[in-house]
Amino acid sequence: CMRPPSTEGLWLCSYYLTQDRPDFPFCSKELRQTMARPRVGDEVAVKRAVRYLSRYPTGTLLYRWQESPSAILTYTDTDWGGCQKTRRSTSGGLLMLGDHLITFWSRTQQTVALSSCESEVNALIKGGVEGLGLKIMISQCGGDLGLDLKTDASAAQGLCARSGSGRVK
Repeated sequence: CMRPPSTEGLWLCSYYLTQDRPDFPFCSKELRQTMARPRVGDEVAVKRAVRYLSRYPTGTLLYRWQESPSAILTYTDTDWGGCQKTRRSTSGGLLMLGDHLITFWSRTQQTVALSSCESEVNALIKGGVEGLGLKIMISQCGGDLGLDLKTDASAAQGLCARSGSGRVK
């Protein structure tokens, strides 16, 4: 079993890149999961990430002037059972004020979702929590914004729009 030289520098690099580049958090999360015990195949993933970063060395976020938004937009999505080994899903999302990106995330869900709807609802809840946190912070500064949750999963939208649990476990 070949062991890559030192992975500590790569971990720090991938962690700090994740904070500034919305195109890199999923890759960074996947690379960090195997840093403690690298396997032979992990070297290929590291090389792919380095090639990507050398091809696109900078990421630029452009914030143009805009009118004051009326709501915080939260977009979420998941890959149901995306990890081949643990079958856990990855939740991703972003918060926007108008056209301005405020924050983003890519995290592995703590539980194994039994359906794509469950996975999407978990991501939607995470997006709601992040959005409420930003809404509270803005209200403490004197602002008053609404919160819009967006997802592409119609089953999750239907589940969240219900009044009452019905037959949902």
